[in-house]
Amino acid sequence: MIRREGQNYRWYAAVTTAPRQPSFLNDTLASLAAAGWPEVKIFDDRPRDDGSQLGPWPNLLQALSSLAANVWLDEAAGKIVDGDFKNVRLAVFQDDIKVPAGLRCQLDHKGVPDDGISSLFTPSAVCTGTGSGWMTPPRMPRSYGAQALIFPAYIAQLLLSNPPCPGRRFPSDFLVAKFCDEAKIPYYLHEPSLVIHVGVDHSALHPGVSLPNRRWRV
Repeated sequence: MIRREGQNYRWYAAVTTAPRQPSFLNDTLASLAAAGWPEVKIFDDRPRDDGSQLGPWPNLLQALSSLAANVWLDEAAGKIVDGDFKNVRLAVFQDDIKVPAGLRCQLDHKGVPDDGISSLFTPSAVCTGTGSGWMTPPRMPRSYGAQALIFPAYIAQLLLSNPPCPGRRFPSDFLVAKFCDEAKIPYYLHEPSLVIHVGVDHSALHPGVSLPNRRWRV
C-alpha cells in the first residue's frame, strides 16, 4: 500500500561499509548526496583488534537500530507528532551503489509502500521490462539483494525486536526476506531497479555472485 502523494517523508539514512578493494564508499556518498541524502550515518565494519568483524547482517541491524533510536529521540523531543510518524522512513544503503540524482524527491512525490520493506535495487532476473513500479516479487532460489532497503518506522521496530539469526554472518537479503515471510509482511521491489549495484564483482560476502541490474528510470 502506498500513501497518497504530496506528503514528504521524514528520512533517516545510513550506509553500511567494510574494507574492500576497490572502495566505492566515497562515490556512493556523493551519489546519495546528489539523490537527496547529503547526511547519512556511516557504519564501518572494520576488523577489530582480534581480526573479527560483525558481518553484513549484524552491521545492518546496528545501523537500523541507531536510526530507530534517532527516531525515538526526535519523537520524545516533539519533532515528530503522531500524524507525522507514518511518514518516517529509515533507509539503509550498501557502500557500492549508484543512485540517480533527485531520487529522494521522486520517492517523496510518488510514494513508497507503507506496509512492508521496500528495496530500491531489483535484480535483473526479476525485472520484466514493463516498468510497472512497485511489485511483490516471486520467490527466488537465492536472494534479491540488500543494496538499498527502505523501512517504515514501525516495521523497523518489529524487525529489531525479533530479528532472525542475530549475530550470524548470513546474507542480509536472505534474512530480511525470512523476516518478511515469517511476519507476513510484504517485500517490495521496483520495476525497473532504482539503483545500480556498481560493486557487483566485489561483493563483501560473495564476490561475483550478485545479480546486477544496470538500469534505472524514475
